[in-house]
Amino acid sequence: MNNEESNARGIFIYAVQKTTGIGCVSFWKLLQYTNKKMGLGCRDGRGISGIAKLSDAERRKIIGLHKSEILGEVMQHWRWEARREAYENLSVQGIRHCTYWDREYPERLKQLPDPPLGLFYIGRLPQEEKHMVAVIGARLCSEYGKYAARVYSMALARAGAGIVSGLAAGIDSIAQKAAVEAGGYSVGVLGSGIDICYPAENREIYDLLGEKGCVVSEYPPGTPPRQQNFPMRNRIISGLSDTVLVMEARERSGTLITADLALEQGKDIYALPGRVTDALSFGCNRLIWQGAGIAVTPALLVECLGLDTNGTGIAAETGIETISDRSEAAGECADWKSPSGTESGGGDLATQILHILDLTPKSMDDIRYELQEKTEREIPMNLLLTTVLRMELAGKVTRNAGYVARKM
Repeated sequence: MNNEESNARGIFIYAVQKTTGIGCVSFWKLLQYTNKKMGLGCRDGRGISGIAKLSDAERRKIIGLHKSEILGEVMQHWRWEARREAYENLSVQGIRHCTYWDREYPERLKQLPDPPLGLFYIGRLPQEEKHMVAVIGARLCSEYGKYAARVYSMALARAGAGIVSGLAAGIDSIAQKAAVEAGGYSVGVLGSGIDICYPAENREIYDLLGEKGCVVSEYPPGTPPRQQNFPMRNRIISGLSDTVLVMEARERSGTLITADLALEQGKDIYALPGRVTDALSFGCNRLIWQGAGIAVTPALLVECLGLDTNGTGIAAETGIETISDRSEAAGECADWKSPSGTESGGGDLATQILHILDLTPKSMDDIRYELQEKTEREIPMNLLLTTVLRMELAGKVTRNAGYVARKM
């Protein structure tokens, strides 16, 4: 097919993607019907021209009355020149567009039962030979999840893997930023138009991916982040990946929906284990119980995936660094002075609190109990609350619903 025909096809697909109410599922049904009439394969692009020639009765039979009327309206008011101008204006905005039949369209996505008709993207689409890992998890994640998402993503990126995620708050954006900071490659898949960064506070990583990785969407520019877009977005995240790594997930969450999609697509699933009492670890622990691989350490995961560890500095790692192992733990609060009389066992109260905290949140009652067990002294609750507040303001700990954890 020559460039003119390819461009015409791109404009047609762009017009379909711009039409609210006609999704890729409906389009594939129409194309399969026309291709069958023409004796072509079910996804042969040569049958696209036949869609415009279908009768109203044929369209209604295939996609129903309502969608048929919508598509008929588009065909009736085609306005070729206006469509062409809008399509060509994408490149002026720095946005590229490829259809299912173009050379740059990712082969991984072609394996989906309902692949996107076209992709709008900024940056570089992933190379087929690069192993891609989807790192996904909760938006409202714990410090444990944040820390794990960062160290696993950096290790995977240094070993040559690309990181795929949804550019959402929490695990997604932490993993993608870590991958780029490690000198690696990452793809952010949006549930909105390619020109809309959602959430807005992730603008920095959005711009970073556009420069050093890729931002991609099947939704045309200007499409708001509607709730129904995200399950469709999730199939692209899993579709672009070879492996899916779940960091944190509640019992019912979009993260588990993505994991289920990945299982249907035949992808390998790994999950980060957590305490059985933590709601954010329930989804991961359930996946492990169902047979998912256990993400024990970054180094072991890299080895299991058959990635390159030479020169990455992770081959010698034996596990995730624990808070108690950090060399600065004992001295980082040495210059803090608690009120007179609060010294216990040779160190001030803030330092001792840090010694017993890790990335897993603990209640104030648990902290007080452990302190009193360790120091064999009574710790007044009001003094504990005041000290923890000072530590939070200093950026040493984080509090959520009365629970305290060390800051990542």
